[in-house]
Amino acid sequence: MSHDKEKKGSSSETNASVNNISVTNRQLNVRPFQINENRTETASGWEKWLRNIERQFRYFGITDPEMKKDGLIIYGGQIIADLEDTLLDATGDEAGEDAYAQLIIKLNKHFLPKKNKDFARFQFGNLKQSHGESLVRYYTRIREIAKKCSFSNESEAIRDHLIKTMTNNVVRIKAIRKNWTLDQILEEAELDEETRTQAKEMEKKVNSDETIK
Repeated sequence: MSHDKEKKGSSSETNASVNNISVTNRQLNVRPFQINENRTETASGWEKWLRNIERQFRYFGITDPEMKKDGLIIYGGQIIADLEDTLLDATGDEAGEDAYAQLIIKLNKHFLPKKNKDFARFQFGNLKQSHGESLVRYYTRIREIAKKCSFSNESEAIRDHLIKTMTNNVVRIKAIRKNWTLDQILEEAELDEETRTQAKEMEKKVNSDETIK
């Protein structure tokens, strides 16, 4: 019996040791945040940086607000540390949020310009697909602007704009005839573009072989 207890005790200690290692060895792969001279670029950069570190928080199972706050300050670098000290603390309902949420609110207010829905919709309406730009990449550009437009149905607005402005007329006609969803349009466009690329490669190979002959 005592031997069994010793084994169980040893097993518990081992598990505890493993758990401690998994907690203490979490090393996030995040570079310090850098401010751009262009305020718009800084805002965009901040959103991307924040998404990246929050993705890593989720992956490593870091959920404690205080740990997340400390992690954000440590990995954010001196800029974030200084702002945490100097920016005004949250007030009103925001003051009831946890420590991490309050810090994010402060930093978002500092880095992100107030949304101008009308101007964003003006930008959205003038977006066009560039020559040689894939539809998926074009969709990514549209989506970034659409986030600022406060559309009641963002996916539908993006879908309609894609159909109106895409350069691939084959996909456009199919999308209109079959009343495709946004996902269906993107899937078909990606397949069509991949097929065209493969066809060009095959044509090059054939022409190359004929030249050799």
